Amino acid sequence: MPARSPLLFTRAAVVADLGRAGLEAALALGSLLRVRPGRYANAREWQATYVEERQRQLFTAAREDAEVEPIAANITAAAAHALPLFRVRDERIHTVNVDGRAASSTSRCFRHDDACDPADIVRLDGRLTTSLSRTVFDVIRTQPAETAIAVIDAALRQVAVDGSGRVRDIEAAERLREDIRRHVDAGAGARGIVQARRMVDLGHPGADGPGESVSRLYLADLGFAPIEVQVRVAGPDGGEYSVDLGFAGVLAEFDGETKYRDPLLLRGRTAEQAVIDEKRREDWIRATMRRPFLRWGMADIATRGALADRLRAFHVFPRRTPIR
Repeated sequence: MPARSPLLFTRAAVVADLGRAGLEAALALGSLLRVRPGRYANAREWQATYVEERQRQLFTAAREDAEVEPIAANITAAAAHALPLFRVRDERIHTVNVDGRAASSTSRCFRHDDACDPADIVRLDGRLTTSLSRTVFDVIRTQPAETAIAVIDAALRQVAVDGSGRVRDIEAAERLREDIRRHVDAGAGARGIVQARRMVDLGHPGADGPGESVSRLYLADLGFAPIEVQVRVAGPDGGEYSVDLGFAGVLAEFDGETKYRDPLLLRGRTAEQAVIDEKRREDWIRATMRRPFLRWGMADIATRGALADRLRAFHVFPRRTPIR
C-alpha cells in the first residue's frame, strides 16, 4: 500500500494499488483485513491501533457509505467524545435510531432502538452523536463495570479540568453527574440500571486514567471505604504532590508504564531520571504523611482478585464485607 495513507482503504484504492489478484492474495495472507464491506486495513496497523480510534475510523466509513446519516451511540459515541474504552473488544460500531424506523443490527453495526430524545443528539466534529450525558448513561448501563467506571470518570474529568490538567470546576462535574442521573432515573426498570446508579455515585473527576478508575472500583468491591481520590500532600519548596488513592490508612498509586515512556510526561527527562524523581517524591510523601505507600500496575487489576492478592501481601484488609 502507499507509504502515506489513511488507516482504512476503499476497495477501489486497494485494487488501484495492488490489482484484484493482489487484493485477494493480501487477504489470504492476512496482511490485509476486510474490516467492513468495501473497507480494508493493513493488518499490523489495525491491530496496533487503539480501539477508540478504530471506532472513529469505522464510524467515518459507515457515514460515508450510508444513505441516511447515522448517529453514533454507546461505545462509538464514547470514542467520538474522546472517552476511554477500557477492555472493550467490540469491533462493531453502535448507532441509535431516533425517527422510529426499525433497523436490524448486523455483524458490523449494532443499531439501538432505545428511546432517544432529539435534544440528546449533537454534532461533534461534523458527525452526529449522542450527547455526552446520554453517551455516558448508555455505556454505564450496558457495558462491563470496568468500562463503565473508566468512562464516567473520564467524562466528569473532561468537564472539570483546566488547561494544566488540574480539577478546578467541580460544579461542572456535578452538573454533568446530575444530567446522567436524570437519564438513569428516567430509565428505571431497564436493563443495567442498578449498575448505572452505582456508577453515577462512584464516578469521580479526580481519576487520571482507567487504571486509577478500575483500581477504585475494585477497592470498593473489596469492601474498602471511604476511598480518597487525589490525596494532596505538601511538597518541598512550597510545592504540592498528589497521590492517586487513600484508604485503610495507606496511600496508593496505580503505576502505569506510560509515565516512564511518554515524551509528554517525561518532559525532556530520560526514563532513568523519571524513576529517580519518582523515588524522591515517594520518599518525601512517606516521611511527610507517615502512612504506608503502595503501588500496583495493570497486571494487579487484571481481576478484582488480583488486586486483593496484592493488598493481602502487604497485610491490607477491608473493614467491611466485600461485594460478592
